[in-house]
Amino acid sequence: MPMKMTLSTSRDGKPMVRSISSGLLTEEDAQQFHDAFSASGPYNGMPMLAEMEKDTTFTPQSRKLFTKPNTGLSRAAIVINSAPMRVMLNFMVKASSVGGRPDTMTQFFKSVPDAEAWLGEGTTS
Repeated sequence: MPMKMTLSTSRDGKPMVRSISSGLLTEEDAQQFHDAFSASGPYNGMPMLAEMEKDTTFTPQSRKLFTKPNTGLSRAAIVINSAPMRVMLNFMVKASSVGGRPDTMTQFFKSVPDAEAWLGEGTTS
């Protein structure tokens, strides 16, 4: 699958999810994402650092599913260097926040260190 999610730790040793996406993301990838952060999912309530490779694209079905609210994701730092992809993802984040968590819990970054630092600001003991 073009989206790989793994359990990782933040700089300060707290659990977080690390996601790397490349290629074509399908409806199956989007469903895997939602299931992983659902109330019964292994990543429920965790923050996520998502890296989007330049070749990442979305099927129409995956875009539709990614715009559904996902309240099991506490914070998301998205690392992306493509301006058109950033615009599309920004729309998807705003659409997903309509019935769920506020979109202020998601930020876009150009580098992994900046994303990690932001995620660390939101963690509590």
